[in-house]
Amino acid sequence: MKKRSSIIIAVVVVVISIALGGYFLYLRSFKMSQEYRNTPSHFLFEVKKGDIYFVRIDDESRMVHVVRFPRFSFDPVTKSYIESDYPEESLRKVEKLLNLGSNGSFYALVDEESIDDFSKVVLKKEMKDFGCLLKALAKRSMNPLDIFKIHEWLRKLSTDTNLNRYSFYKFLYALSNFGVRYHEAVGITKKPVVVKVEGKTLKRIYLIPEKIKELGREIGE
Repeated sequence: MKKRSSIIIAVVVVVISIALGGYFLYLRSFKMSQEYRNTPSHFLFEVKKGDIYFVRIDDESRMVHVVRFPRFSFDPVTKSYIESDYPEESLRKVEKLLNLGSNGSFYALVDEESIDDFSKVVLKKEMKDFGCLLKALAKRSMNPLDIFKIHEWLRKLSTDTNLNRYSFYKFLYALSNFGVRYHEAVGITKKPVVVKVEGKTLKRIYLIPEKIKELGREIGE
């Protein structure tokens, strides 16, 4: 009887050892990926018919900077809107506007429905505002088993993205473990002004170039 118990215990120990070994190897594949190791990293989330959120992650300072660009943000220097039909183009505009470079740039197009779907799965609550989602994720402690769900979570949040499981893991990990600072892109007005251009009625929030440059310097320090 004792011999049988010893065999069972030995088998259990071996199974647990193999499982733990497999887990740490899988975790290492995330930690050693180029997407995870590159620093600083930029992430841009463009909400359909909504705001744009630019996120800069700096591993060396262990800081995450979040900048919200309200819908209709307009750069008076380039005479163009920050938002575009393609989130990668919006990301390039923001990087140029803030005069910030990175070693990894990622983007995603999201909407209220996808934000809510993601929130229900990850946070177990309904949430349609991306700014609130970021703050909730920053307060959330990551679970060691999260790495097995990352791909599913990403598909819930966005299908129009260049994020993969490694870069998205870095994004979630940094929000959960680094210091987070929130910023607002400063405009002349809080709400959009209505202008007429070539017979078209448009809404714009004119950004203040000096304030944006100052913000870029602060974030890049």
